[in-house]
Amino acid sequence: MYQKNNLAKIFFKTSQDERLSSRLPDYTKITTLNYMNRAINCCDNWDAFLDIGAGDGHYSIPLLKKFNTGTAVEIDNNQRLIALKKEFENFTPIIGTISDIEPEEKFDFILMADVFEHIPLEEINKFCLQISNMQAINGVIYILTPNPIFCGPATKSELFHGINNNRHHGHQKHYLPQEILNLLSPLGYSLVFSAFEESGLRQFIKRIIFGFSMRDNKYNQSKIYRLFSPIFIYPLKGFLYILGLISYKIELLRSNDKFGMMSRVLVFKKIK
Repeated sequence: MYQKNNLAKIFFKTSQDERLSSRLPDYTKITTLNYMNRAINCCDNWDAFLDIGAGDGHYSIPLLKKFNTGTAVEIDNNQRLIALKKEFENFTPIIGTISDIEPEEKFDFILMADVFEHIPLEEINKFCLQISNMQAINGVIYILTPNPIFCGPATKSELFHGINNNRHHGHQKHYLPQEILNLLSPLGYSLVFSAFEESGLRQFIKRIIFGFSMRDNKYNQSKIYRLFSPIFIYPLKGFLYILGLISYKIELLRSNDKFGMMSRVLVFKKIK
């Protein structure tokens, strides 16, 4: 069993976001990572995971510290994701879609963070069937997706797929929980838990962290800055971590606030 906050600690130690300083990671992700932590603990085995829509592999990295093997799929040609293969022998990056995964592959844990809303509606049933075929009984799915009660329909979103004629990168639909349950339950999945996250406070704190971290990343190229920055950077690191922790504690208290939280976490387990 993962200890409490274990995944978050690994994430912050191994953060490779090229926008940010490695000394000042995005501590607002504590909520997301701790819900992910809970989801992983629902797995019967930690043999193999699949990260769909992995981007640069920021979530894959901490998962690779725990699972025996990992696969990440990203539709964009992300070279940072591919480069992780040199660091982790147990990692398989795939530029493409889940259709490019070997059909005999079975995953204990499937991660879909900010992915489900991007699947074209005419492909969603096929997508869910493919996911199900990749999991044996007791496999777990983690879904992080926009809360439509707060965000409204995808057609009104700034990320709607119609903007710039971009079908793969934009949002296709913002799902109510029951709609996702209706897609997955016929395939043998049962809802384990759900919660809301990402409040306005979190967005405000994130802007503060990004402001300091991006500047540290920029100025750290100077030898003089690197020489003197430890004097203030570590107290600042502690302060920003406390801000992230405050955001996390408040979001825990508001985990059922469907009107005030931007995203929703849904965790499913394949029971038959």
